[in-house]
Amino acid sequence: CSKKDNDVLPVVKIKTPTANGTLRNNQSTQITVETSMVFSYVSYYFNGKLIAQSNTPPYSAIWTPTDVVGGTHTLQAIASYGGQKAEAIQNVKFTVVLGEKFRGGTVFYTDGDGSQGLIAADEDIFTGSGHIFKWGVGGYIGAGSTTDGRANTNAMKTSVTGISYAGYPFANGYYRDGYDDWYIPSMTELIKLYQGRHYISGIPATANDAWYWSSTEVTDGTSYALNMGNGMSDSSSKNTAYRVRPIRRY
Repeated sequence: CSKKDNDVLPVVKIKTPTANGTLRNNQSTQITVETSMVFSYVSYYFNGKLIAQSNTPPYSAIWTPTDVVGGTHTLQAIASYGGQKAEAIQNVKFTVVLGEKFRGGTVFYTDGDGSQGLIAADEDIFTGSGHIFKWGVGGYIGAGSTTDGRANTNAMKTSVTGISYAGYPFANGYYRDGYDDWYIPSMTELIKLYQGRHYISGIPATANDAWYWSSTEVTDGTSYALNMGNGMSDSSSKNTAYRVRPIRRY
C-alpha cells in the first residue's frame, strides 16, 4: 500500500444477509461484504463463533445454519490485512417453524418467535420388550403435573420396576440423536403433540393402535392417555400397555 493508502482507514460492511433479515435453519445463506481495500481474508462469526472465512475478493461465503433458536443473533465480519483490521457487526433474526428438523427431532410446537418450543423424537420408544409399555404399578407417585412432563418422568423413572414400564428407558438416562434430556410428555404437552401430529413421523394410521401415554397420573391406579388417531383422551389403568413418544424442550 502507498502512504496515501495507509492513511485511509480500512472499512468492511456486511451487505447480505441484510440487517434484521430473517434466516432459517437448514437453508443456505450467502454472506457478502463491501470493502474499502483488498484484504488478505475476511472471517465471519455468528454469536462469536467462527463460521466461514474467505481470502478471495469479493470475500463471499456460503453458510448453512443448523439448530439456531428463534430470536435476534449477531453476525460479525472481520477483514484483515497485515496489521490492519476492519470490523462490521449486524443483527440477524432467526425463526423456527413447525415441522423443522431441529436438535434431535422435529418441532411440533413453538412460542411466538420460535425462541422456545417442543421437539418430538422421530419414532416411538422401542426396547427389548417392544413398543408398548404399562404406565406403572399401583400407588400414587407424585407425577400429577398436567404441564411439566420432565418432572413427571423423573418421578416415573425412580419408581420403575421393570422393562415393561414406561419409565424404564429413562431410569439410566434416555439418549438419542445427541441429546439425553428427553421425557414423556405431560397431558398438556401430549395434546400439543396431537395438534402438531401432521409434522411428526411414525404416528400409527389407525386409531386402534394410536393410544399414547402421558406422564400425568390421575389416581393410584390411573393416568392420562390420548389417542393420536382421533384425539380422544381418557384416564386409563396404569396396567394398560400404550405407546410412548419422547419429547424435549428447547
